[in-house]
Amino acid sequence: MESSNPIIEWYSKDKWLCDLLVSIDKMNLSDEDAAREAFYRVSDHYNLPKFPEDVFIEEGIFNSEIEKQRNKSVFEQLGIIKRMHSENTLKASVLLALLYVYKKFFSTIDEAASEYYGDYDGIPEVYYACFFGKDVDVKLRFSSNEKSNHQARLVQKCYREQ
Repeated sequence: MESSNPIIEWYSKDKWLCDLLVSIDKMNLSDEDAAREAFYRVSDHYNLPKFPEDVFIEEGIFNSEIEKQRNKSVFEQLGIIKRMHSENTLKASVLLALLYVYKKFFSTIDEAASEYYGDYDGIPEVYYACFFGKDVDVKLRFSSNEKSNHQARLVQKCYREQ
């Protein structure tokens, strides 16, 4: 019987990942340290872009401004997931972000923005998604002003999808 949980499905089909997660669990680390260990080790093993600066962008790869705001690094996906699913444990959120990047299934900033602004129609035409933090401590905040977020690791100008 197939599981409806994509993390469990990935874990059960990938021996290396299964062995890694078991070894991390045996380390008796805090949830944050276990999440951080998975963030770096799985990203390295599968050559996943950990941070926005790790994403290789070929010239002309985007067909529109909307495509540019697809967040392809584990850091960005984790920020979006933590914003949308705050009930998840940190380790579960990291594993989901890793899975999304691995499978090239990306949550969009508009999905998180619609929750922040109340619904999709409440999202401004132009807004800023600001990612703060180092790795698993990433926090996603929204702003209508680019300059008010000078301490963010990444400030991305976003255009609401029409």
